[in-house]
Amino acid sequence: MKTCSVCGESKPITNFNKKGTGPNGTEYRDTKCRQCQRKERTESNLCVTCGRQNAPKRKQCSYCLDISNKSTKKRARLDRQAAFEHYGTKCAYCGEEEEIFLTIDHIENNGAEHRKGINGKNRGHNLPTWLRRNDYPTGFQTLCYNCNCAKNHHPPEIIKNAIKTRKKRLLKQALTQSPAPQQKRAGDHPQSLTNSQ
Repeated sequence: MKTCSVCGESKPITNFNKKGTGPNGTEYRDTKCRQCQRKERTESNLCVTCGRQNAPKRKQCSYCLDISNKSTKKRARLDRQAAFEHYGTKCAYCGEEEEIFLTIDHIENNGAEHRKGINGKNRGHNLPTWLRRNDYPTGFQTLCYNCNCAKNHHPPEIIKNAIKTRKKRLLKQALTQSPAPQQKRAGDHPQSLTNSQ
């Protein structure tokens, strides 16, 4: 038995959500009491989280909304990093390693259907979280945004050949455009001669 912080009554511990911050890893509020409390606060135009006065048509006050957004962004960033650690920290085609240029790709080009299936809309920002919750299944790889875009129009072999050709061309340009070594002018003396004088 556990006492609910909303109604003050003792209730079975199975009525409380797990993964909470209270004793035994459960929440302090009974699940049904919490739902009723949220409904009452919404009807009274109060923040559903803390009970403060709220702006019209908003469920949370600006303070609680800010905290919620920060924790959501942090969780999303951690999920994204964990996905790269599992599927690779560099692009499978070109080798790009800068994380801001990387993305998770569906190998079978079924990303649109998959995203619609996991969250009902054609959005991809929940993909790393979905991957974590499903123990990182096969069928995904790390690509940079350029290679991922090119993959929609060309087979992987053509992209990889184009990358090799581009690297060779860039290397050749770098070698041919390297500055010529500076020539000594007639009046210049080596440092050792000037020191001895």
